Amino acid sequence: MTLIYQQQERTSSLHCCVPQCTNSSQYNGAISFHSFPVDAEVRAQWLTKIRRDHFSPTKTTRVCSLHFVLTPGGLRKLKKGVVPSLFKENQGIRCTCA
Repeated sequence: MTLIYQQQERTSSLHCCVPQCTNSSQYNGAISFHSFPVDAEVRAQWLTKIRRDHFSPTKTTRVCSLHFVLTPGGLRKLKKGVVPSLFKENQGIRCTCA
């Protein structure tokens, strides 16, 4: 998948909170950014998967869509219970993490 970076006309931008991921909505409108789930069990799974020590997400904390297995051409909304699973450490990574 080739990403085309283009600056978006926004007053603020969203950033991915995953370590070593530099994706931002300011430069790429093709990526969606997802809030942490309210469900405590799924939220705990997200925190385990992103591997950040002493991290407490806020209501503005986001994870970019490139860390999720999504259907091609699918909606930019996650299904209930989905957990991020694509990271730099994984083989077959799709994200542009530095």
